[in-house]
Amino acid sequence: MSHFATASKALVPVMLKAKTQAQLREYTLAAAKEWPDVLKDGSEFQKAVARNIADARSKGLDENEFPVIRYYSARLAAMESAAARVPGLEKQLGAAAARVKELEALTAPGGGQGSIQNAQLPETDFAKLTVEQMEADLRSRMR
Repeated sequence: MSHFATASKALVPVMLKAKTQAQLREYTLAAAKEWPDVLKDGSEFQKAVARNIADARSKGLDENEFPVIRYYSARLAAMESAAARVPGLEKQLGAAAARVKELEALTAPGGGQGSIQNAQLPETDFAKLTVEQMEADLRSRMR
């Protein structure tokens, strides 16, 4: 074996480590573009990402072997965070919908009955009525 072959074999692990470190940096920056909190030291988001990476590692997925785990751990943390907010938002939405309905009832013509109230009135054949009768009919529909 030549001196060159021996030297190149020794460089393979060093080159692989450098490539892996570059990929880890790349995936971390990709995650930081979407979720800036991933770079904030001590943030809850960063802690959740670290837990996801540790969980993957405990299941045999090493981020040095699969650097993309960094990005997907951040993505999972973001989805979990968003999902945790849903019940509170649903409660707020229900309260807002009830308030809108209440305000509509207070501000709608006809005491909240609106067009339903007019639909319940019998049809009038205006061709058979006098002007006074038409006027009286229209006034009664306005109430």
